[in-house]
Amino acid sequence: MSLQYGGYMKNMNIVKKKKILERLNKGKITKKKAYGLLYGSETEKIKATPARFVKMKIDIIDHQSVSKFINTIFYFPIPIGLALKIGERSLVKGIKNNYGKKNSGNEILSKELISAIRSYGGGTKIYVEAEEVNIKIKII
Repeated sequence: MSLQYGGYMKNMNIVKKKKILERLNKGKITKKKAYGLLYGSETEKIKATPARFVKMKIDIIDHQSVSKFINTIFYFPIPIGLALKIGERSLVKGIKNNYGKKNSGNEILSKELISAIRSYGGGTKIYVEAEEVNIKIKII
C-alpha cells in the first residue's frame, strides 16, 4: 500500500504516516491538519528566487577566436532587463529575416512571460547543444 498521493511527502517513517492516516480515518484530525502533517505546511515549501542577472558562455566550434571574444564580452553577468531586451530584439530580427515580415516583440516575449522569468527564474540553467555551437546560460 502506497501512502504517497500526488507528490512529495515529508521524510518520516511508515508507522508515523499510518498513525496520521488512522487518526484522519477516525475523525480525530481534519483533512487539512493531516495534509500538513504528511506533506508539510505552506511555509515549508521552497520559495522561488527572483532572477537578477544572466551569465552566458558561447562556444562556436569552428571559430574559437570569435568564441573567446564573445565570452570576453559576457565575462561578467549582465542584468536580466538588458538580457531580455537583447533577446527580444534578436528574436524579432530573426523572425523578420526568416519570414519576411516584422513581428512585434510582444508576440514573442509577453509581459506575463517576462514577469515570470524575473520572479521565478533564479537558479535556472539552460544548455543548448548544436553541431556548430554550444551555449550555456545561467539565470542568477
